[in-house]
Formats: sequence, structure tokens, C-alpha cells
Amino acid sequence: MNQETNIRWQALKKSLLEHIGIILGMTLLSIVFIGVGSFLLYDGILNIKITNIIFAFLFIPVGLWVLVLNVKLNTSSVLYYRDKEILRRLGINTDAKVLSMTVDVIDDEQASLMFEYEFEYQYQNYSGADIVDVKSSAIETLAQLEYLPIRFLRDDPQQSSIRQRSLSSQIKKMLLSPEDES
Repeated sequence: MNQETNIRWQALKKSLLEHIGIILGMTLLSIVFIGVGSFLLYDGILNIKITNIIFAFLFIPVGLWVLVLNVKLNTSSVLYYRDKEILRRLGINTDAKVLSMTVDVIDDEQASLMFEYEFEYQYQNYSGADIVDVKSSAIETLAQLEYLPIRFLRDDPQQSSIRQRSLSSQIKKMLLSPEDES
């Protein structure tokens, strides 16, 4: 097994371990609902109790819905965090040209910025988008940026994200040593 495959398996394992409590909790909840619903259905049919049958038809679909929701949400979340870990460990660093920046002010001190960017890899242009949370005071500084530090996967350049630490140190440098306009 080569190192890259090993890193991918480790990323999946780490992501699954972080989600195991939620997965098991939701699975247990769905088992309880389906079990109670099945018992009520059995008791309702055996003793001809309409209320038990009605409650059974409420409990069983809720249990199935929780089970489907468990699979859907946790699969999506596990894969997202696995991909982030793979990108962190196997990604290539580069700079991307800023195409646009959208500001979403959260409160007086915090803002969320969505950057759309473009970069070149092996003579092909790729584009991406990522969201960065910053202090509201840094918005003007970020609006001046022409290039962003990003990381992308060699085998899937469409998968990219902004390097948060590198961007924050770039912002600090810009705030501490503003260029003279004279």
C-alpha cells in the first residue's frame, strides 16, 4: 500500500471516528422507534387495539426517517471532513487570482467572505470558491487582495480551498505595514 493510499484511508478513519457517536446515537434512536412501533403493531393486531396500530404507523415511519437521515447526513459529513483532511495532507500550495469577493456581515465584529478564484495547473485553468470568516475590520484589507493562498489536489484540481493560516498572516502583514500612497 503506497503512502498516498494510506493517507486517504487514515483520513476516512479519522473522519469516521469523529462521527461515530452521532452515527451510533441516531442508529439507536431509529432502532428504538422501529422497535416500539413494531411492538405496538404486533400488540394492536393481536389484541385488536386500533390505537396501538395507529401509534405503530406513527413510530415506524419516524424510525425509518431517522435511519435514512442518519445515512444521508453522516455520509455527506464524513466525506466532507475526509476530503478536507486529504486536501490538508496531500494538497499542493499555490496562489490563485481573486475573481470576486462577496461579503456577508454576521455582526459588528465578524464577517463571512466568499471568494471566487482561479488558478493554473499543468497549463489548464481551474476555478474554485471558498468561505473565510474574518473580523469586520479586515474587510477593506481583503478587498485589496489580488491573489489568495490556496491548496489543491494534484489528481483532482477542482478540489481546492483557501489556506487559512497563510491568509491570516498575509492580512496581518498588510495591516501592520500599509504601503505609502505618496
